Amino acid sequence: MGNRNNNTYNNGNYKPKSGCKIVEPYKKGEGVFIVGFKLFDGVMRNVKIFQTKNDRKNYQGKTVKAQISSDIVKSGSGKKWVQVTMTMEAPFKETLFANGLMDLSNHKVYFKDLNWIVNPKASNGGYIGKHISKNYN
Repeated sequence: MGNRNNNTYNNGNYKPKSGCKIVEPYKKGEGVFIVGFKLFDGVMRNVKIFQTKNDRKNYQGKTVKAQISSDIVKSGSGKKWVQVTMTMEAPFKETLFANGLMDLSNHKVYFKDLNWIVNPKASNGGYIGKHISKNYN
């Protein structure tokens, strides 16, 4: 019958729509720094995810509007979480900001407002996109 999927890695037509990876912390002891890319609204955007301090932090001259903390919070299931900020930048487009939670055990980041997940350890080179869960309502 053959392969019906025309978007496979084998035939060369596949173009990735997102990807990310963990990079060295930008300062020792400052936490995890994730960089990546995401095709969003038809535009390829650079994505940066980082932990911030309790004070309002300036990022490339722009103030992150939300009050976010680098404190580690332990959930009822025993997982450790930390709040993070994501920036999405593209040439000639407005920079987008979002706040989320990172699971420190596997470095997955959840953005509830966007219904997105960021998984830098995905087998396809990292994933940024829709969060699909069996427990999702």
